[in-house]
Amino acid sequence: MGTRACVAILVACLAATGEAAAQNYCELETLHIKADGDGVSADFSSVDTSTCELGIETTVHVDGSLGVIHTADYCGHGGSRVSNITTSESNAVAVIVTVYDRCLAMEVRSVTGVGAAEEIHVSPSLKTASLRAAFEGTDDLDQTVSIAIDLVWSGVDHSERTSDHINSNQGILRVIFNSSGTIRDAVAVGSVTIDGTDETPLPSTRGTIEKNALRDLVVYR
Repeated sequence: MGTRACVAILVACLAATGEAAAQNYCELETLHIKADGDGVSADFSSVDTSTCELGIETTVHVDGSLGVIHTADYCGHGGSRVSNITTSESNAVAVIVTVYDRCLAMEVRSVTGVGAAEEIHVSPSLKTASLRAAFEGTDDLDQTVSIAIDLVWSGVDHSERTSDHINSNQGILRVIFNSSGTIRDAVAVGSVTIDGTDETPLPSTRGTIEKNALRDLVVYR
């Protein structure tokens, strides 16, 4: 699973934790979120020239992860510090679909959705993986759409260790993010349907299978 997916899923956890924290003001707060598990990602692209000479391009991005998230919320410091520590299972799938009219040079539709997987399986060797999920998303008109995913990944080349590090100040927030794990390039095939229409008729242009990934996010605010 790519760094953007890891960050997105952890930020979602941060937002949920932040909602609870907002109910009780804390002058000095530290959030420490650690996640580990398996993941998959895939990017698809196809062009339909039946109604436009230059074509209508559809791009689809899919991310899925399954694992465990440990969250520690610390308020204050020293002997007066109060902590709230929780552990929960992580099951998250994110989908982004964009339709671009090359003749008009403009985006004509976008769909986003986040839900839970019915099944995510990653083989120990990272040779194969699969993802099935069904949930609702929204389009650019804020209309509800149905999303169904049924994809299979086949690993290519060799697996390798990977790591990422982000250290940034975002207003009153200081964010430190680290990730590491074993990843393998892969090709995904199958269907991602939006309101019953398959938007991934071709194999993925890019894909990954990731195992035993560790993502560590620390936020000072």
